[in-house]
Amino acid sequence: RLKPEDIDEAITLVNEECTIISITTPVKGVATHPEDDLVMSAAISAKVDYLVTGDQPLFNKVGNFYQGVTLATPNDFLKIL
Repeated sequence: RLKPEDIDEAITLVNEECTIISITTPVKGVATHPEDDLVMSAAISAKVDYLVTGDQPLFNKVGNFYQGVTLATPNDFLKIL
């Protein structure tokens, strides 16, 4: 169980290091798990270069590129870096 001050510290860190975006491109039925469509929506809306995932069925479904976002496995992404 986290202490309240640890929670506050974590929230502060997230607020300092993260960029809050609005979902401008909703995605439905793309990810292999419905709850993961939100992750894909966020990636597209934020115009990220890469979405790092180990979800092989997603690669099988959409390939390595979807609506401007390159999908990469963790191993492949490390090679890119």
